Amino acid sequence: MNKLTKMRAGLHHRICAYQMAICWVIGALVLWIVTTVALWQQGALPGALFDIQAIFLLFLGYTALAGLGFFVCTIPLGWLVVRVCTWVNGGPYAVGDRVMILTGPQKGLTTTVYALTRGQGGGLLPLVDLGPDARERHQDIFEDFDLLRLTAGDPPFQKASTNSD
Repeated sequence: MNKLTKMRAGLHHRICAYQMAICWVIGALVLWIVTTVALWQQGALPGALFDIQAIFLLFLGYTALAGLGFFVCTIPLGWLVVRVCTWVNGGPYAVGDRVMILTGPQKGLTTTVYALTRGQGGGLLPLVDLGPDARERHQDIFEDFDLLRLTAGDPPFQKASTNSD
């Protein structure tokens, strides 16, 4: 087994490990902006800021829009956010890649990918070396966006350059 060490990833890598939260925030912001602009254009927003009941109703409405924001962005754009976050964190992975775990109880551990397995959706999922106990309990299976590639090498899906004289 490889030596497991703890590290801390950059902020953009840690954020990309939570792609559904990214979708939620984007959806909520879009709905909040559209609602605020509509209320401002109707002339209802400036007057409502001095009425305690209107402030409470605005707060309640914006809270409901925050929950709805998850579906507004995840359904049409969730696939794109997942692919971008996977790319930012260095995926897809190959056997032998040195990676850092970005989520879960093993967050911050660095280890290697020892195998790839087919997930329920048909995509390849990396299996990382966390020891025999984790292997027996299937706690060594991660999504591509949950890991950060640490090894240098050719980016995935890029053809190697050939020198022809």
